[in-house]
Amino acid sequence: MDKQKTKQIREEFKQLESPNARLIDKQMEISSQISRYLQQQGLTQKELAQEADIGESQLSEIMRGEGNPTLKTLVKLEQALDEDIIVTPSFHEKHMSQKGFASFSTKREAKFQARETVVSVVSCGGSWQIKRSANPAKNEISEVNVGQIDEENLVPSYS
Repeated sequence: MDKQKTKQIREEFKQLESPNARLIDKQMEISSQISRYLQQQGLTQKELAQEADIGESQLSEIMRGEGNPTLKTLVKLEQALDEDIIVTPSFHEKHMSQKGFASFSTKREAKFQARETVVSVVSCGGSWQIKRSANPAKNEISEVNVGQIDEENLVPSYS
């Protein structure tokens, strides 16, 4: 394919991208989290709406990724579910330090320092995956088979 055609195709794809792509991603992440919590707790949307004291139609919009809930609404949902929907970087840093990791970066690719081994972890579709590890003391870098990390214990669990 010639360079002009490739450039034209790239430009057409750029035009298809939504200027609100990040907003849509966040809406869908929130929807996915709430859906998972509902399933885990055996609740219906109607029950959650009542418990959170919000309208069923408002929750339905949020669940479809169409709503734009306020922080107050999200906190009501968190309280009703007794789960975090919004997770701040400081939460991750505190949680990781409790697990024995010395440092944490809030970028999509985070570096963790653990017992002389640096583990590169990547956020992928709402879950964390190991990308590679390196041991600077032994001057070795090794690619690791990408596997899900059990968020509860923050250890690799390969399927």
